[in-house]
Amino acid sequence: EDRVAEAAAGEEQARARGQSEAGALAEAQESLRVAESQISCYAEGAVVRRIVSEEASSRGSVWTRCMRTRTPDEVQRLCRELQQWTEQARQREAEAARGAEEESSAVQALAEARRSLQEEEATVAQQAQEVRQEFQRREREAQEEQQAVALQQQQQRIESQLAAAEEAVFGPAVRVSASSSSVGPPPGAPRMQPAIALVPDLPLTVRIPHFELVRQSLLGTEINYTIVVEGLGTTETIVRQFSQFRELHTRLSQKPFAYSLRSLPQDWLFSHFSNSMLERQRRQLETYLDALCSHSQVVLDPEGVLWRWLAVDDFTQVIVRLVAARAAGSPEELQHLTQTLEAVVAVSDDATRCVHPVVLGILKEVLLGDVPEAAQAAARLLEQLLVTSRRARQLFLSRDSGGAEALLAASRGSGGSVAASAVQRVFETLCNQDADGGDGPQASESDEAETAGRASPTPPAAGEQEPSECCICLDRPKSHAMLPCGHLCACMECAAQLSAQGQSCPVCRQRVERTVQIYT
Repeated sequence: EDRVAEAAAGEEQARARGQSEAGALAEAQESLRVAESQISCYAEGAVVRRIVSEEASSRGSVWTRCMRTRTPDEVQRLCRELQQWTEQARQREAEAARGAEEESSAVQALAEARRSLQEEEATVAQQAQEVRQEFQRREREAQEEQQAVALQQQQQRIESQLAAAEEAVFGPAVRVSASSSSVGPPPGAPRMQPAIALVPDLPLTVRIPHFELVRQSLLGTEINYTIVVEGLGTTETIVRQFSQFRELHTRLSQKPFAYSLRSLPQDWLFSHFSNSMLERQRRQLETYLDALCSHSQVVLDPEGVLWRWLAVDDFTQVIVRLVAARAAGSPEELQHLTQTLEAVVAVSDDATRCVHPVVLGILKEVLLGDVPEAAQAAARLLEQLLVTSRRARQLFLSRDSGGAEALLAASRGSGGSVAASAVQRVFETLCNQDADGGDGPQASESDEAETAGRASPTPPAAGEQEPSECCICLDRPKSHAMLPCGHLCACMECAAQLSAQGQSCPVCRQRVERTVQIYT
């Protein structure tokens, strides 16, 4: 508005300057007219003088005769008058020439003033147009942001109303909470849907740390979201766009459990104009993926829609599905996935990725189950883990875990002869290690690192390299830092256990609020 007012004031000044120049031009024209009239008078006098001169030259005798009749005083007077007339004529001619020059210069100044006035008017009009466009753009952005907020509030109201309606129809069990093991319609509800279980202590973390705005044109803008998938002993980074999020949600919406899915965040066409809206959309998409990974039916989907979308490996997929099957209370799926896990471990030749409290607890349950094939697979997996990993022995054979009792029960034949033989080999290996002084020939390199760490508990001196192993299990490399203290001291599995149980940092004893992976 200030710029528009300044432009209007400049336009008024230009008009006043043009009017003053027009008055000056009118005065110059008037002085030119006066000069022309004077020139005409002078021209008439010149004609008279020329005629007199011609007559004097043609009639010398007459002129001489006339001169003889005049007195000298009269002749002198006439000569003086003639000189005065000649001088006046010259002066008037010079004044007329000066008037003509002034008139031409005034005309040129007027033309220049008109041209500058037109240029100023064009500049002021262009500036006013830019100001109007900027004002309209800001007003449009404000309206769009208000509409976005209104739509967000409307979506929240609809979700709350839907939740209230489902609670009124199916009872309080429909409400999803982290403490409840299953949500969804009760068995006697009119709408028959599979039970939905939230997966606690999931050994999988999906984060969207940042996004990238790829501007192709004013309206053709794409947002690339960087997704980090952290599993047991593996980290994958993928890039997805919102259209791919929409495709994932569309495919999951065709499943029987679609009624329990979290709604997909809105994709605002004008969100790339505001960084705050982009950041809010990033957080919403991160929450959406976290909800999908905690949804038992999505994790246990036979088609593996979510797993193909996240591009995770088979090892991580089987472990997460195993934890989800336990949370959903599906023993058949649990036994089948245990056998699948044995096959995946045999292919990858990395059984230490199974060293997780939840996975070891599942193997213990399957070991004591009624299906011989699954119990034998669990026994063989436990044999590999307990023999090669000290951390696995710490977790499984602790007093509160009940792993030793499970091994004793399995050795008595509850899981079949194959399972009993595997458990017997575990006992023999542990006894041999105790007889040899703690570490047998089958101990892993992590056991040697743990022995060396216990032999020298003091911190490294200046110039020595800091240990790279986890200070809790002394088995895996440390990769996660404790927050808010910031100590990098634990692996992924130990950090997840500390964060889930709300324990303190092993370095400074400060309470751990959350953990974050450090990339080096």
